[in-house]
Amino acid sequence: MYITRTQLEIMSEFRQQKQTFCMHYRKGEVSKIIPIEHQLMDETGKSRSDVHKDAIKFYFNARQQSKLQLV
Repeated sequence: MYITRTQLEIMSEFRQQKQTFCMHYRKGEVSKIIPIEHQLMDETGKSRSDVHKDAIKFYFNARQQSKLQLV
């Protein structure tokens, strides 16, 4: 039995998105970013994952807000 391209496209739509994500920093970023991450974790009591999720939400909302101001 051969699977057509359309069948593959339909199957890929129903695949669950990965729940894990691996991030790599450049050499120069490590000494700057990781201390900031740990400081935010200490100050907020959140996990590293939660800090990153909050940062993404904040960045997204800030971009949406700036788009609204342009209109």
